[in-house]
Amino acid sequence: MLQSQKSWRSPLFAILSVLLLYSGGCATRRVPSSGSAAENPNSKPRSIARFDAVSPALKVQSDPEKRAKAYAHFTTGLVYEWKQESNEAVKHFYEAALADPGNEDLVLDVARQFIQRKNPEKALFLLTKAADQPGASGAVDSWLGVVHNQLSHNVQAITAFRVALKKDPLQILASQGLAQIHFGSGQVRQAIKVLETATHQTTDDPGYYVNLADALVRYRNLAGPEGSRLKQWGIDALNNAEKLKPGDVGVRQRIAERYADLGLLEKASDIYAQLLKENPSLPAVREKLADVYLRNNDKKRAIELLEGIVRQNPNNPQAYYLLGVLSSETKNFKKAIEYFQKTLLLNPGFEPVYYDLAGMQISDDQPTAALETLASVRERMPQTFLLEFYSALAYGRMKQYPQALSHLSRAEVIATASETNRLTPVFFFEVGSTHERMGEYGEAEKYFRKALDLAPNDPETMNYLGYMWADRGLKLEESRQLIEKALKLDPENPAYLDSEAWVLYKLKKHKDALAHILKAISLSPKPDATLYDHMGDIYMGLNQAPKAIEAWKKSLAIEANDEVRKKLEAAYSRP
Repeated sequence: MLQSQKSWRSPLFAILSVLLLYSGGCATRRVPSSGSAAENPNSKPRSIARFDAVSPALKVQSDPEKRAKAYAHFTTGLVYEWKQESNEAVKHFYEAALADPGNEDLVLDVARQFIQRKNPEKALFLLTKAADQPGASGAVDSWLGVVHNQLSHNVQAITAFRVALKKDPLQILASQGLAQIHFGSGQVRQAIKVLETATHQTTDDPGYYVNLADALVRYRNLAGPEGSRLKQWGIDALNNAEKLKPGDVGVRQRIAERYADLGLLEKASDIYAQLLKENPSLPAVREKLADVYLRNNDKKRAIELLEGIVRQNPNNPQAYYLLGVLSSETKNFKKAIEYFQKTLLLNPGFEPVYYDLAGMQISDDQPTAALETLASVRERMPQTFLLEFYSALAYGRMKQYPQALSHLSRAEVIATASETNRLTPVFFFEVGSTHERMGEYGEAEKYFRKALDLAPNDPETMNYLGYMWADRGLKLEESRQLIEKALKLDPENPAYLDSEAWVLYKLKKHKDALAHILKAISLSPKPDATLYDHMGDIYMGLNQAPKAIEAWKKSLAIEANDEVRKKLEAAYSRP
């Protein structure tokens, strides 16, 4: 008795009993769940969650043997799904779907699994069989088109998509697929017509409008001059979705994302802000809102939001990194250093932040700390352009110019070999200025000219090269032309005004030089020893020794300089 009872209550029967228990005896089906038992141990397996009862088609199937086979495969699939053996589970669900191709929930779910597993041939066979069933829905034909498209069966894909849209014009998957094929074939007009037809459909499902907006965002750059029309259609679709006042949080987030993609940043931020107000613990919404603020150049609100993110989650390296970037842009170097260090503490494998941190340490006059930061990268990656470039900047800040030039030379070799995009005007300027500080003026001029070839209207390079010539009394007219071009671009820059004063002084135009040096001093944010030194020279050129002495005294009060002291002593000894 015990033995026969054991054989009667087989695992197959037990699983079927569980299925019927969950179904409550109902004979309806519902849309497949997106979750899985593996994702949530407390949830039912997907196959139980996606059915409230055994398929009605199986119940009425006339062949008892086929019916038993379908039940067996389906329930065996459940066993494997409970055991989280997904490969075996999907095999049995596939056999169950073949036995009951009218069960579209199961057919579509299994087909999608085969698509994800890069086995479109199996999906194609199953969907073809389901599409042949009387009363097959447009959803089946849409997915059949997707699989044909994956297999490059363009003619069959177009046919399937058109059949789907004839059955159900709201099959947005079919509209997207058809448009994609037309765009891929260069048939832009036909693609736009498909999308335009989709925009004319009306529904009370906000998801349709959001999916339509997805397609319009994706394809607007392929539409050429018609891209602006697709953008407006996308905005209209999102407005329609909003009017339906969707309660689903995921749909509302997608509306906000698409608004942001289409450049309506204020609308996107309003939706995100409302979502956060309703549910402050929503995952990723703060980050997305911060991104919208950043794209809208609203740094203040972005910083406030990111600071809220790290208060809520102190282990978020992305938020710390963005705070570091924003602090660097506002020249709050100490804060930027703090945020970048926290980023590295949480994510030491994030290489770019080492260079960002080193850059901020150099800007904050901490070159030794910058070299220590870079040393930790050098242990793993001894030859990268950025490593050599930032090392050069650090040594340059320490006025160790030979070491700086050595690293710049290595950086140039690396860039020439594999990263030519790194050879920018900024790089060539840095090489030129380093040569100039070492007294290698010919090499400096060569690199400054390279920088100007790439950026002919860069005022800093024009000023530096012009001043280098003027200070040595060379090429004074060309020097003056360069400096005046720089001044036209930035007329109140004290450094450029000083350069103009100096080249005029060298040209013996002392009165004009005095006007420029006085203006430079008045605009300088803090007292500058060089400006007062030049003022002294200009006054001496005008034979106004008392004013020259006064200027040199001010220069020496700011910074000791033997050359200025000698000029001051010589002025005192004059008769």
